[in-house]
Amino acid sequence: MPERPKGADCKSAGIAYGGSNPPRPTNFDAAAEAPATDGQTGGVTTGDAGKGCGTWVFVVVPALVVGLIVAVVALAARPSDDADRPQLDGPAAELPAVTAAATALLGTAPRPHERAAVIGARVGEIGYGLVTIGDELDFAAEFDRLPAAEAKRLGHLVGAIQRELSPSALGGPRGDGDRHDDTVFALQLVWAAAPVLDPETDAATQALNVLPAAVPLAESGDAIVAAVTAGDMERAADLLAPVLSEAGAAEIVSGLAGDLSDRLGERNDGRLAEFQDAYNLELP
Repeated sequence: MPERPKGADCKSAGIAYGGSNPPRPTNFDAAAEAPATDGQTGGVTTGDAGKGCGTWVFVVVPALVVGLIVAVVALAARPSDDADRPQLDGPAAELPAVTAAATALLGTAPRPHERAAVIGARVGEIGYGLVTIGDELDFAAEFDRLPAAEAKRLGHLVGAIQRELSPSALGGPRGDGDRHDDTVFALQLVWAAAPVLDPETDAATQALNVLPAAVPLAESGDAIVAAVTAGDMERAADLLAPVLSEAGAAEIVSGLAGDLSDRLGERNDGRLAEFQDAYNLELP
C-alpha cells in the first residue's frame, strides 16, 4: 500500500478525534481559540453585572432570586416553536447542510442518491481551481467568485456537512443508528472529490489522501482502499467500522478538509486561511 502522502502540517495540528486509532484533526485551530457559532458553546463574561444592586436582596431572598434567574434563563433558552428547528434525522443526503451545499454549488439540489457524488466532484473542481489558477480574475471567470470568497464559502460548506454528520457524543445531531449509512454517504462524497483534487496520482494514493489516518495502519487497510477505489462503499463502510473513531462519518469528511488544506497550503496567498477559518467556524 502506498504511504500516506505528507502535505502541509495543518493536518496534524489542532484537536484530534478520540479513540484507540491514530487521531484525525477535527479542527485546525485549538478549540479554545475557535469563535463560538450556532451549535458551539461560547463563554459569557459577567463583568459588573452585580453592581448597583443592594446586597440585602441576596441575603434576605436568595432562593427567590435564584428561582427567577433559572426561570428567565429557561424561558430564553426554550425554542419558540419546535417546527423551527432544522430536521437532522433521516438520510444524510437530506440533511440541511447537504441540501444547502448542493444548492450553493450546483444551483439546484440533485436527487438525494446523487448528492454525495455530485457535491464531492464540485468540491474537488473548486479546490483544484483554487490551487492551480493563480490569477484572481481568471479564477473568477471560471467560478464566478474571487478565490478568497470561494475558499471561504467552501470552508463553510464542508464544515457544515461535517458538523451535521457528527455524532451526539461529539456535540453533533447523529445517533448510533445513522453511523453506517452516514459512513457510506461520507465515503461517496470524499471519493468523488479526491481524484479531481489530485488527478496526477494513482487511485490508491487518491483514496489515502482523504481516508482517516488509521487506514494504512489497519490490517484491513488494503481491502478498505480497494473497496473505495472500486466504488463499493457499502463494503468499505463495513471494513472501516472498527477503524473509525467515535466521530464516524465526520472523521471521513475531516479527511477531505485536510486534503483541501494540504493542497491550498501549496500557495501563499491567503486562500488556505480563508478556507480554514470558515471551516472551523462550522464545527460543533
